[in-house]
Amino acid sequence: MSSNTISLPLRIECFMNDIDVSHSVDRAAFEEMSMDLLERLQLPMMTAIQDSGLQPEQIDAVEIVGGSTRIPALKNTVEAIFGKPPTTTLNQDEAVARGCAIQCAMLSHTVRVRDIEVLDTANYPINISWDSVKPGVEPGEMEVFKKNHSYPFTKLLTFPHRTEPFCFKAYYRNDVSIPHIDRQIGEFVVNAAAPVDTACEKIKVKVKVRLDKNGCFTVSSASMVETLPPPEPMETSDTPPIVNGETKEAPVNGETKEAPVNGETKEAPVNGENKENTENKKDEEMKTDEEEQKKPEEAKKTEPNDKKTETKDESPKKSEPKKAKKLTKSTDLTVTVNQVGPSAEELNSLISAENELLFQVRVEKERSDAKNAVEEYVYEMKEKIYSEYEKYITEDDRSKFENILSTTEDWLYEDGENEKKQVYVDKLAELKKIGNPVVDRSIAHKKLPEAIESFGKSITHYRKILDLYQAKDEKYVHIEEEEMKKVESKLDDRFKWFNQKLNENAKCPSTSNPAVYPSQIDTERKLLQTFCDSIVNKPKPKVEPPKPTETPATEEATKTDNNTDTTNTQKTDEGSAESMETDTPKPTEGTETPPAKDLNMEVD
Repeated sequence: MSSNTISLPLRIECFMNDIDVSHSVDRAAFEEMSMDLLERLQLPMMTAIQDSGLQPEQIDAVEIVGGSTRIPALKNTVEAIFGKPPTTTLNQDEAVARGCAIQCAMLSHTVRVRDIEVLDTANYPINISWDSVKPGVEPGEMEVFKKNHSYPFTKLLTFPHRTEPFCFKAYYRNDVSIPHIDRQIGEFVVNAAAPVDTACEKIKVKVKVRLDKNGCFTVSSASMVETLPPPEPMETSDTPPIVNGETKEAPVNGETKEAPVNGETKEAPVNGENKENTENKKDEEMKTDEEEQKKPEEAKKTEPNDKKTETKDESPKKSEPKKAKKLTKSTDLTVTVNQVGPSAEELNSLISAENELLFQVRVEKERSDAKNAVEEYVYEMKEKIYSEYEKYITEDDRSKFENILSTTEDWLYEDGENEKKQVYVDKLAELKKIGNPVVDRSIAHKKLPEAIESFGKSITHYRKILDLYQAKDEKYVHIEEEEMKKVESKLDDRFKWFNQKLNENAKCPSTSNPAVYPSQIDTERKLLQTFCDSIVNKPKPKVEPPKPTETPATEEATKTDNNTDTTNTQKTDEGSAESMETDTPKPTEGTETPPAKDLNMEVD
C-alpha cells in the first residue's frame, strides 16, 4: 500500500480456530486505523529538537530507518515537524542489523574490523539524597547523572566526617516522566566505621557510582580515607665523629678526605696508578717533548676552575628544611544494596519456573522428534514398497503393509496428534517389525553376489597352491605332506558346503529370505583363510653354513705367505730414499744373521 492507493485484498487461511480471514484494505482506511500511532510519533521528534537546542532550520538532514518508514503517512509526519523531507541513504531493513553485526565484530577476537565509537546516553536524569551528619539539618540532594549523559561512566562522591554507617538513595525526580510506576532506584548503605588511629586529623568516605554498560545505576566501590599528621623529624648532631682519637670532618662538595690510619696519612692512588709499581714509574719518566710543552697550558686552564672550587667550598649553601608531607590511609568499605525488584525468594521461584519451562521444552522436543520419526517412516515406506523393495515383498504383504501405514498416517493427524513420546516410540517399533524384514531381505540379496565371488576366489587360490606343491615348487616343498592333506580336506569340505548353499539359494525366490546370508559366507571365508594360511605360509627352516676347517698344508702355506710378505716389506724399506731407524742392531761383517723365529702369528 506504500505505492498503491487502490483497494488491496487481504486473505489469511486458518487465522484462528480454523477460521479464514478475507478482507480488502486501501491506504485511506489503513491510515485511519493507524492514526493514533502516527500521533504518538510527534512527541519524541519534538522532544529531540528541544533537547538538542537547535531550530528545525539548523538541521541539515533527517535519516529514517526501519521497514515501517516506507509508509507515506509516516514520511509526511516527519516532514511536517522538521520542515524537510526525510532521507533514506541507508537500507531501511538492514540498518539496525548491520549496526548489530558491526558491534559484534568489534567485540569478537577472531574478526578484524575498524572500531566505531558508539555512545549510549541515559534517557532520564538520576538524583541521590543522603542524611546530614548534623542533627536538625535537612538531607542533602544532588543530580548525579543528567539527562542524555553518556554511559558507561563513573563518578566519585565524597562524604566528609562519616564515622558510622550511612545511607543514600538513588531515584528519579517527580517532574521527570518515566514509564515506571516506582521512581526509587534503590538504597545503598555504606558500612563506615570509626578510625582505628585516634591521631587522624580528617576522615572522608569516597563512593564510586557508575552507569554500567546497560545504563543501570550501581555502586562499584567505597573506601574510607584518613589523613594522618606528619611524622616528627629525627634529631641530628652537627658534631663530627671521632676516629682513633681525632675528629673526622664531613665531606665538603662531594670530596672525601682519608682518615688517618695509625697516625699516618695514606694517599690514594691517582688515576689508578700505584707508587710501588716500578714499571709505572719508568713509564712516567719516559715522556716526549710535546707532553712537556702541553703541561704549562693545561695547568693554566685548570687554575681558574680550582679557584672556583675553593671559593665554593669556603661558602657552602645552607639547605632549607623541607616541609613534612601528611600521610593518608585508605580502607575499603562494604556496601549493602537494597534495590527495587524481586526478593531472593521470588528470584529463586522464578529460576525454578524457568528450569521447569526448560524441562518442558526438552520433553516437548523429544515428543515432537518421536512423532516426526513415525511420520517420516510412514512416508518413506509407502514410496519404497513400490520402487526399491517391490521385488522383495509379495503382493499380499505389500497391500497389508500399505493399509497399516495409511491407518498410522490418519492416526497421526487425528487421535495421535498429542500423544506422549513413548506412544510414538511403540508405534514406530510396530511398523519396523513389519518393514525391517523387507529391508534386510533386499540388502541380503543385493550383497550376496559379491560375497559368493570372494569365496570362490579364495577356494581357487588355495587350489593353485596345492597344484604347485604337487609340482615340487621350491616355495612349498618344505611343507610336510600331512599338513597339505589337511588343507586339501578343508577345501573339499568348504567347497561342498558352498555348492550346497548355492543350489539352495538358486531355488529361493527374491520375495523370501536367501538360503545363506552374505555375512555367513564372509565368516566361512575368513575361517578358511586363517586355517590354510597357517600351513601354506609356514617359513622355510634356516640352514646354517658349515664352519671352515684349516689343514696342516694350509697352515704352512699361510706361514710361507706371511714370511714372503715380511721379506718384501723389508726390501721395500731398504730401497727407499729415507730409511727408518729401528732399535734392532745391525749385523757386523763376518757374522751371520740368525734365522727369524716362527712365532706362529696369524695375519688377518
